[in-house]
Amino acid sequence: LVDAVRESAVDLEKIVTTDLPEAMQNMTAEQRQQYVREKTEQRQTIQQQIADLNEQRKTYIAQEMKKRGDSNHSTLGAAVIQAVRQQAEKKNFAMPPQTQPAANSPATQPAAGS
Repeated sequence: LVDAVRESAVDLEKIVTTDLPEAMQNMTAEQRQQYVREKTEQRQTIQQQIADLNEQRKTYIAQEMKKRGDSNHSTLGAAVIQAVRQQAEKKNFAMPPQTQPAANSPATQPAAGS
């Protein structure tokens, strides 16, 4: 609903009351507008927290990899990538040059349950 209001796909004053979440059904149009504004602000705050935590995570992973002296070839993900590249080259597929995996790539993400 927040996205629909932001994109002007929904007009809170014209929406059918039964189409609204139960918490909003007994609100006036003004209360609905305020409620959506509050939810929009909450969403923006949470999205900023997610972005900040993701940056901290990337920094931590980069520091740990540097501390351990891990090269691109010491991870399972890198080994899989190398195997796929070798098989692709045997089939004459053109491959872009190999680079270090990004901090948020599957090759650098911790295993489930870690």
